[in-house]
Amino acid sequence: MIAILVAGLSGSASGATTASTVYRSASPSVVIVGTKVAFGSGFAFGRPGYFLTNAHVVGDASEVLIKTTDGKTVRATVLKVNRTRDVALLHASALSSLTLLRPPTSPPETGDDAYAIGSPEGQESTLTQGIVSKAERNFNDQLWIQTDVAINHGNSGGPLLNDKGQVIGINTQVILDVNSPGQR
Repeated sequence: MIAILVAGLSGSASGATTASTVYRSASPSVVIVGTKVAFGSGFAFGRPGYFLTNAHVVGDASEVLIKTTDGKTVRATVLKVNRTRDVALLHASALSSLTLLRPPTSPPETGDDAYAIGSPEGQESTLTQGIVSKAERNFNDQLWIQTDVAINHGNSGGPLLNDKGQVIGINTQVILDVNSPGQR
């Protein structure tokens, strides 16, 4: 008798990986957020019709456009902006039927799986996967979650998710290695 072992992702009973399960459940809640000068990602969170994104995505705008994965585009009002934490709260009552993403039931830990859904370089509804490299990284006198998940221009404001599809953070910035151009 010969036993063959194959390394790979463990799947669910339907054969789907955790990544595809997270994507299927969370991606309809992730949107593109656009202004006249910038775009990024955002997601339905908190209460129906409310969205989170980055402050640097909305800039000084009082209104933005939100585009859903099914192609619907509506205006949203920028309600609050916290530039220190780089977070903005938006409201679009016309999108109150979108499923809300939820916070985690426990804080992330270093080594946990992490997933980002967003629109890097305008490629909407893209999933990337990695791990939480450091659950509490002190950067610029604030605590952040450091991850090796691929993040590019346009992912800003999108959710960082755990393996249950719960929001553990908002994708905010890429730290570039000044000693190695092109390295992140």
